[in-house]
Amino acid sequence: MDAGVLIAAARGGSVQAARAMEILDDPEREFGASPFLRLEVIPQATFNKRQAELAFYDAFFSAVSKWATDLEGCYPWRRGHGRFAYRRGRRSRCG
Repeated sequence: MDAGVLIAAARGGSVQAARAMEILDDPEREFGASPFLRLEVIPQATFNKRQAELAFYDAFFSAVSKWATDLEGCYPWRRGHGRFAYRRGRRSRCG
């Protein structure tokens, strides 16, 4: 799941929100997430005290059926010689 889809759905009131809800309400879909997704959406809603948005995220994360567990594989970049270097072969291991 993409953070933008979740944010649009949680905040509502736009064409993007309606499209996001179509995706989220589809009973034929299963959703995957990682702790990184939580870190993208939870802090700002918490800081701004948007309780309805937090409840929406809580409901979504409770329904996630696939959690990324290989977090090292989800993070395909590493520091090397003062710049980021790509770690080959790790990209597909996320999840």
